Amino acid sequence: SGVRTDFFEFYWAHRMPNTRARHVIGWARELLLRRPSSVPAGLRGAYSLLWVACALVVAGMLFGAVNLGHPESTGGLGAYAGVAIGTLVGGFVLNYVGDAARYLRPAPENIQRRHEIREAGVGLLTALHNRVDASGNVLYDRIVVVGHSLGSVIAYDILTHLWPRRLQD
Repeated sequence: SGVRTDFFEFYWAHRMPNTRARHVIGWARELLLRRPSSVPAGLRGAYSLLWVACALVVAGMLFGAVNLGHPESTGGLGAYAGVAIGTLVGGFVLNYVGDAARYLRPAPENIQRRHEIREAGVGLLTALHNRVDASGNVLYDRIVVVGHSLGSVIAYDILTHLWPRRLQD
């Protein structure tokens, strides 16, 4: 169709290294231990679901821990199931939820990292907006930003910081 399309990936995860369980626990504690009346109406279902999911994970891990000491009660299956649940959930939580916990929680150790991610994204979009061809013509007349999951939150954050700067120019 003659339309040029270029794709650029903004990789940010390397700027949020060393996520630990304490990051997720701190974020979860802030989310879960808030007054239910302070949860926006549209998020109360998700808030309740998060409580149920946490309770199930803890119950599974406790079941496994108890059965590690008494494998004869379930033929060892309960112990293995509990350990498997803990390992899978722990890996998922640290690898996926951990990034969200770090980016979305305004803890002192996260603020600078979030700022670095945002500034790098603003820098990329600014460079793309300012890119010209050999004749000095603007190379891109349209830039589409795509993100999923936490990437969409980061993209929105970047855009909300980019536009006020662009309007000043």
